[in-house]
Amino acid sequence: MSILQVARPEQVPAIVEVAVRAMPESPQWDYRFPYRDDFPDDHYKYTSMLYQQFADPANRDWLVLAVVVPPRANATDAPQAEGQGGGHIVAFAVYDVSYVNKRLHGDSYEPFNPAAYVAARGGSTRRDMNPAHQRAFRESGKHVREAVAQYLDRRLCLQILATHPDHRRRGYARLLCQWGMRLATKEGLVMTLTASAGGKLLYDSLDFTPLRNIVYQAPGEEEKVEATVLAYVPEAQTSERSESLLAMQELDLDF
Repeated sequence: MSILQVARPEQVPAIVEVAVRAMPESPQWDYRFPYRDDFPDDHYKYTSMLYQQFADPANRDWLVLAVVVPPRANATDAPQAEGQGGGHIVAFAVYDVSYVNKRLHGDSYEPFNPAAYVAARGGSTRRDMNPAHQRAFRESGKHVREAVAQYLDRRLCLQILATHPDHRRRGYARLLCQWGMRLATKEGLVMTLTASAGGKLLYDSLDFTPLRNIVYQAPGEEEKVEATVLAYVPEAQTSERSESLLAMQELDLDF
């Protein structure tokens, strides 16, 4: 039996271990960080720094949701999670939930940017990345924003979805995604994300709608990575909406 829980700061090392095992199979991750095997210390340091910000309760624009399974006698090397009776973190999702603060503070509100935080603390010169490819990835953000502009701030964004390689094909990614879909329905939102060709298969099965194809490609290079911006627009939405800042650790994970 798996449990969904909001990840706590002390669980970040377990989350990071899943990330460094799972993310290299993502085309955009491999495109951005091709030298991770040459500079593993940099790769782990800055990946950890990023997830520490995602999981920090003070940064209420972000939510890390983890799938925890009970420990088994024949358990794999999936990272150990502390709390709720122990168990292994085998998958996680990072959600941008800044819509809550945007509702509270209006159009002038600027969400916290964990990537910019990391870049300002050495991440812009990390040795595991290809700088030109990282710039191409960042610049593609304007195309993503154009694709989702019709939804303005009425948007829940699934930023990252990852499953430990030893625990795939067990429905964990679907579970994490469906949680966001239910939240979007409850809160009157549209859920958006950007997916690779491989990841898109899951979202197609969940009735996400393609909005736009984007390409990560540095000027003058033939190498490129393609992705698709998708949206889930609930057919029926409830009238329940957050009127005050959510206590993220108290979110109803079963609604």
